[in-house]
Amino acid sequence: MVRNKLIKKMGYKLSFAERTSGTINAIYFDWKHNSLWGGSSNHGEDYGIGW
Repeated sequence: MVRNKLIKKMGYKLSFAERTSGTINAIYFDWKHNSLWGGSSNHGEDYGIGW
């Protein structure tokens, strides 16, 4: 909580929520195995893709 007080003192307003991430998309280049991996996530709805 000390960190929160310091941040507030710097003029920032803090807000908190149960879930803070939105849709996340990613592509991983697996050079060792010559493949691509992809994934998407949105608050627990996760999807994976492999090429």
